[in-house]
Amino acid sequence: MRQDEACVVLCRKSHKKHEMDVFRHMIDNDYRIHWLLDGLPVAVRSEDGAFVTRGYPVGFVASIATTNRPQHYLFNHVRIIVKYFEMENGENTIVGFEVSPFSIKVSIPFLLLLIEFGVQTLSIH
Repeated sequence: MRQDEACVVLCRKSHKKHEMDVFRHMIDNDYRIHWLLDGLPVAVRSEDGAFVTRGYPVGFVASIATTNRPQHYLFNHVRIIVKYFEMENGENTIVGFEVSPFSIKVSIPFLLLLIEFGVQTLSIH
């Protein structure tokens, strides 16, 4: 606790076609991912910070400029923010848990280079 980490790979997974079909269904039907940390639900802030929602979307649909066809994208990365309160006795209590999901398709060495130069979120499709 109280130690910042940058770009830690938690897992790698290849998905089969039928699994990708399930993800498309989940994106089309607005499924959300709900994590808990120390009993607190994950929250996602709107871009302008005006409101907070519980859970985050599995992904999104966007059109590629060259084909103008909608395509599904998974949120395959998250920036995790854990908020805590330091008590007088030196112990810490978690008081908030937020994520900023994003989609990125780059190699891990390239992603580490981006983090080193201060790029925090990047969407490449």
